[in-house]
Amino acid sequence: MINIFTPVFEPHYFDVKRYSWLIEYPKEEYDLVELTENISEGKIGLLIGTLLEFNNSELDDNFLSALTQKDEISLCGGLRISKSGKFINPSCCSDFQDWREWELFLNGDINGVWLGHDPEPWVEMDNNEINIWSDLDKNPSKFKISSTISEIEFSLKKVEIELLSVSKIIDDWAKKNLNTEYAKFKDSIEKYLMVR
Repeated sequence: MINIFTPVFEPHYFDVKRYSWLIEYPKEEYDLVELTENISEGKIGLLIGTLLEFNNSELDDNFLSALTQKDEISLCGGLRISKSGKFINPSCCSDFQDWREWELFLNGDINGVWLGHDPEPWVEMDNNEINIWSDLDKNPSKFKISSTISEIEFSLKKVEIELLSVSKIIDDWAKKNLNTEYAKFKDSIEKYLMVR
């Protein structure tokens, strides 16, 4: 079975001297960061810094509480879709937590998946095949990635496994870098990543 999804986030650029932990930006500006079991300590630092800076937050109980509430904390990103050498990234205004909308789509909500705009990827179901288009019809360079329902279901399970692995890495990172209640931090992050 082919996994077509990779969870990613868009880093927010900020003064790294604000934080005592290591922060590692991607090599190329505007590259997305993959949230996988191979994520580095510096990229975890970037994730936490991005969550704080993008949302004008401090690392305190209010932030940890907001992480547990859907739509309270924003993180640009979502699922990168890739197959056969083609890929479609989440676009502008796509929020990381929207990755669970794929389940709504599979359950019949044809408007369930928001992949952002500029470009504006979209999804359609055609019998047992799901077509993910890179942009609206007006774009002559648009393309599609086709997948089966079973591939999408398999890929969503793989995303959850990846994010659980990332959650464990974040927990280890927090024990090393933060002066906070680690269990509460881990619980909040897992809820934010929507793996709980």
